[in-house]
Amino acid sequence: MLFRVALTMIDFSVLPWSGYGLVAAAIIAAFVLAELLLAVFDKLLRSLVSRTQTKLDDMLFEASRGSVRLLFVVLAVYLAVGQFLGDPVAFGHPLDFYLLVGVIVAAAHFIASLVNAFLKWSIHEKGYRKDKTAFFPLFRKLVLLFIYVLAFTIILTLFGIEIGPVLASLGIAGLAVALALQSTLSNFFAGVYILVDKPVKVGDYVSIDSESSGVTGFVKEIGWRNTKIQSFGNTVFVLPNDKVANSTIINYSSAKDKGRGVLFDVGVDYSSDADKVERLLREAVKEAAKKNEQIVKDFEPVVRFENFGDSALYFKVIFRVQDYTARWSAEAQVKRRILDLFRKNKVSVPFPIRTVYLKK
Repeated sequence: MLFRVALTMIDFSVLPWSGYGLVAAAIIAAFVLAELLLAVFDKLLRSLVSRTQTKLDDMLFEASRGSVRLLFVVLAVYLAVGQFLGDPVAFGHPLDFYLLVGVIVAAAHFIASLVNAFLKWSIHEKGYRKDKTAFFPLFRKLVLLFIYVLAFTIILTLFGIEIGPVLASLGIAGLAVALALQSTLSNFFAGVYILVDKPVKVGDYVSIDSESSGVTGFVKEIGWRNTKIQSFGNTVFVLPNDKVANSTIINYSSAKDKGRGVLFDVGVDYSSDADKVERLLREAVKEAAKKNEQIVKDFEPVVRFENFGDSALYFKVIFRVQDYTARWSAEAQVKRRILDLFRKNKVSVPFPIRTVYLKK
């Protein structure tokens, strides 16, 4: 309304401009007027929204700026064309029809901007963990795509274009694309399955296919096509999502009970006292736990006689660590303490012995 009043107050007949030049000048003037009004609203509203404890109103206010600017442009084009070019008919539709189309586009952009701002706020304001938000970027894009596709469908209906044949054509084209991109789509949907079902999450320590011969490391990223796993040697393995989804996954970080088990064998001389050896092994684990916070102190170490070896008696030692990735340092610390106690208490660890008989 303010823009229309400004146009009626100026006598453009004395200006040596063509109608199209006047339309362009009016649109530029609308840009300037929109920026001035946005600056005024900034001063009036920003101070109000900044007083609230939540950041939602701030984010919604910022998101609405682009839509308000777009609406000003649509109205400026409509008023300028109507003022200087009369009521032209283009492709069988009057000027008011294109105003409605422009308003629908501006409204779709406005709604999409607000929804996008709200989704971002819901993630950051509520402090969700990273593993809970892995699916968020894809979900946000799908929601925004739905809003714009809905607006585009409404515009097609206004132009009298039947949606059914268009959808059928898109379906045939989509089938052809799906066949051509079968591998890519398979990886995409496998990635969606991984993000939704969560057999692995970012930060988990996993083995794919096999603990000994497969890929082992930390999950660094789950993308729409690939999953990246970083080993302890700082090597990054890029695996297709369908391979990860269809493989046997050993997830060392998914156990809900307290601690992860560490077990190894210890061999001693046949002349050793079994009760004494068991006592020393338990003592070694408990003393190591005093210096290593990763060793679970509430778990009583398990030490049992395991087997008769060729040249040694074998005992199984079992204890737990808080984090599975700390098992190697904890195991090394326990073994060093075992070695010290064996030497101090004169328990010998034999070398492999082979007896060879020679016939003359």
